[in-house]
Amino acid sequence: MISIRSRHSRRARPAQRSAIAFARGALIGACGGLLALYLGFAKRRHELLVLGDTSADHRSVLAHYSAPFLDQISSVLLAVTLVSYLMYSLTSETAARVGSEALSYGAPFVLYGVFRYLYLVHRRGGGGSPADLLLNDRPLLTCVLLWVITVVLIIYRPWGA
Repeated sequence: MISIRSRHSRRARPAQRSAIAFARGALIGACGGLLALYLGFAKRRHELLVLGDTSADHRSVLAHYSAPFLDQISSVLLAVTLVSYLMYSLTSETAARVGSEALSYGAPFVLYGVFRYLYLVHRRGGGGSPADLLLNDRPLLTCVLLWVITVVLIIYRPWGA
């Protein structure tokens, strides 16, 4: 639980509380947005490598990219995505309702999933269609399913409180 206290008050003011609530809610949106950015850049990388010298004819913006540049962007985006997921799993309203750091137990699945996708893009030439990659790669699909099961079990606790 995040608490902001000024030297004049022991309690956060209403404006501070709503800013904190917004920041917590924005984390899951940031995770999704950052992941979408990564998938978009992975698609551009795939187009750049598959189309080669004619890639700019297909999509003019590809003339401004190189594979190493897109790889650097991907590395930064994935790192920030993982950090924002960990922040969400530890400080969000959902995490507060769980009452512990248990939501962060899904982080290994997120980490493996991100690395598996990175492997598929860089070593298997994937990235052109994220949906096809997810649905056709058994380890990645299994990882996503295990993450969903883990998070649902943590949030809903069918074994009791």
